[in-house]
Amino acid sequence: MKKLLVLASLALICMSLNYTKNGVGLNVSVQNPAPCNSCTGRIICISSGGSGYYSWSKYSGRTFQGSNVFLQLCSGYYYIQTIDNTGQRSPIAKTRVGCLQ
Repeated sequence: MKKLLVLASLALICMSLNYTKNGVGLNVSVQNPAPCNSCTGRIICISSGGSGYYSWSKYSGRTFQGSNVFLQLCSGYYYIQTIDNTGQRSPIAKTRVGCLQ
C-alpha cells in the first residue's frame, strides 16, 4: 500500500510559473505525465487582472478555449496564453510537460 502511494505521488510533479503583461496575469501549473509514453499531462491556468471573462490557448494564442485546464497532454512544449474579454493578452508562457522515466 505504501509503495503504491509513493508512486502516485511521484506522478504529480508540478511546476508553477507566473507571467504578467498589459495588466493580465497568468499562473501556469504543470502536472507531468507518467510514464513517458502516455499522454496524461495536465496544465492548469489561473488568470488575474484584465476585465471580464478569460479564454486560454496552448498554441501561442492561435486558438482559445473557455476552460482553464488542458488535459491529455503528451510530453513536450506548450505556449500558454490567456486573453480577457477586451482583447488584452498575457505574455506567452513557454511551458514544458515532462515525463518520468
